[in-house]
Formats: sequence, C-alpha cells, structure tokens
Amino acid sequence: MSSNTVPPPPPASNAPSSHSHFSLISVLSRERLSGPNYIDWMRNLRLTLRFEDKEYVLDEAINELTADSTAEQIAAHKKHVEDSNKVSCLMVSAMTSELQKGFENMWAYEMNIVLAEMFHKKAREERLEVVKSLMSCKPKDGGSVCAYVLEMKSTLTGSNRSTLRLTVS
Repeated sequence: MSSNTVPPPPPASNAPSSHSHFSLISVLSRERLSGPNYIDWMRNLRLTLRFEDKEYVLDEAINELTADSTAEQIAAHKKHVEDSNKVSCLMVSAMTSELQKGFENMWAYEMNIVLAEMFHKKAREERLEVVKSLMSCKPKDGGSVCAYVLEMKSTLTGSNRSTLRLTVS
C-alpha cells in the first residue's frame, strides 16, 4: 500500500450508534418537563422521536392481537410495544420527579394524551397573556429607557412566568 492511498472505510454495522442515542437523550435531559415548559418539551421530544422513527407511538395506541392475527400483525405489534416501552421510559426520565410518579406505568400514547390535557391549554394561555402584556408595554414619551426595560422585565418574571421562554420568529 502506497503512502497516498486512503484506507478503506470500516465495515458497515447495522447496530445503532450509542453516541447518537446519547446525544438525542441529552436534548431532552437538558430541561425536564415541569409543566409550564410543556410546549417546548413536547417539541423536543417529537423531534428526537422523529429522528429515531418512533414518533408514531405518541399518536397511535397499541392494537390488541386476536387469535386471527397474522405473522405480520404480530411482528408489527411486537415492534410497537418495544418502541412504546423505550419512548415511555425516555419520557418519564425527562420529567421532574413529581411528575414521574404519576406516569411510571403508562404507555407513551396514554402519557401523551394525559400530558396534553394537563398542560397544553394552560401553557398556551400563559404564553398569550405574556405576549399581550409585552405588546401593551410601550415606552412613555420622554420616559427613561431603564424604566421601560424594568417594566418589561417585571412582565416576563412576574406571576411565576420565570420558566416561560418566548422565541421571536
């Protein structure tokens, strides 16, 4: 082999890379679900699961097998159960300990429904209130910029909104 030749690539492996799983899980573990951060948490969860081709477990219940189930249906059921178990564990591990206690024995689909009922509407309403408050916060003619900044800061930090993050598009 001459010094100018490039060595061949390593053999392909069908085993998933543990590095990719670790980095994806770290996306969710950066901020645990606490309630007010539900919308951001769910977006991160869905993106992570979409990358792993497991997002479907949040939206589809596990079908029951019957005596007439085909081998294909049994294999699909087994895959759904395995994927749902992994996603359920991931979801629970990315919650605060208070929330974990109520979701330890749920499938991902059921968890998704309960979490949406608990937090989705409340999070949207709180964001709307913050946006309305910010929109109504206008600098006074001839007023101090410092006073205006402090007013906006109090709007963002008041009423337990310190966990709310707004993104500007």
